[in-house]
Amino acid sequence: MPEFDSIQHPDYERMYSRWKFARAFSRGGIHVLDPDYAASTGLVGVPVPGDADTAGADPGLAETPSRYNWVSRSYNSFLWKHQRELDEEFQERQKRAIHVPLFQSMGNTFSAGILRKPPKYVTGPPTGQWKVYVNDVDLSGTNMDAYRRLALHGGFTYGAVYGVTDRPSFQQEAVSLGEQLARNERPYSYLVTPLEIPDWEIDTFGEFVWVRIAEPLYQPRSPGDPPAAVLTQYRVWYRDGWELYWPEEALDHDDSNSTPKTDGSTNYVVVAGGDSALGRVPIRKLNLSKEGQRHNMAVESPLSDALDADRYALNGMSELDEMERSQAFAILFVPGQRKGGLDLGPMRAIGGEDSTMAPQYISPGAELADAKLRRIEAKLWAFKQFEGAGRGVAEFSKEERSGEALNIETEDKRNQMALWS
Repeated sequence: MPEFDSIQHPDYERMYSRWKFARAFSRGGIHVLDPDYAASTGLVGVPVPGDADTAGADPGLAETPSRYNWVSRSYNSFLWKHQRELDEEFQERQKRAIHVPLFQSMGNTFSAGILRKPPKYVTGPPTGQWKVYVNDVDLSGTNMDAYRRLALHGGFTYGAVYGVTDRPSFQQEAVSLGEQLARNERPYSYLVTPLEIPDWEIDTFGEFVWVRIAEPLYQPRSPGDPPAAVLTQYRVWYRDGWELYWPEEALDHDDSNSTPKTDGSTNYVVVAGGDSALGRVPIRKLNLSKEGQRHNMAVESPLSDALDADRYALNGMSELDEMERSQAFAILFVPGQRKGGLDLGPMRAIGGEDSTMAPQYISPGAELADAKLRRIEAKLWAFKQFEGAGRGVAEFSKEERSGEALNIETEDKRNQMALWS
């Protein structure tokens, strides 16, 4: 009984966090602003009780030792936590974050260009069962145009996506072709992302020997029952068949004589299987990776550099928001008071020892915030240009050969999209 949860390919372990990062930013929205996993680390201060020597010391003095022990902690956020930022401040900043979907928009731009025309069929339009397959690829109403769009989106997200072709299984074989057609017993295909393939074996020719796919385990329940714990089943494809594994806790059996495991691992047992006369694993890799290696599974999006720029922009906009908030209201300066902040009822102010000055308001200029916004915009524009998703540089040039330069840039984009298509 294998413990599949703890058995993962080294390439999968290496790329796992990167693929989750790409999946979140390709979806956008809440997946970026409030991810469901620990996406970053930061320091958090743990207060240290002061002794008699330092209890009354001025915390603003440089020689005063830190009253916190700073330890590393994980956060469900793509924001980079400031070195001495309190958790409450970090959470508040996360709520105010806005996302500029650079990675998502670039993938959509290239997809629109590649999918602008429908596929060409050399032997003419599909007919018969081939037409049925094209109109409903996955037995869920997805036609070939939508299937291609989903496959291309997965390729731009992960660098590769995998198509699995299967056919429904029935307890009794059909006695005629008419019965097969009546119960929709025909080949169908569906897509699997690299995150759903934790382990595999590839031979010297780059072909799969076997592949293990993680799938959600369906657990039926009535409307009055609470949702059960989310469990995973594993489907292993071989060249001559397949096997389906369920976790032991999903099986109906008497556990009174079994010894519970304390290490958190789970045993999986075979609950179903079947033979295949295909002679190869029915999974094909749809490759858009920047590595360009057909047999390499540790791949990433051809737009992965824009993925990192997207996270940079997210953090840059958050820092810009901090600057704007700190400069939104002028601060009252009160001379003749102790240095530091002053509490004036609902107002805030700062004091200074110079008693010759009159009270005045300090209003920081907006130059710093404006300059930071321009830098963010310039970097976003530059990344679009280098990735080939922006307007041609020659369009902004008035040189005599700008038209020729624009043609070269256009051909470069067309060649890249032709390669991806």
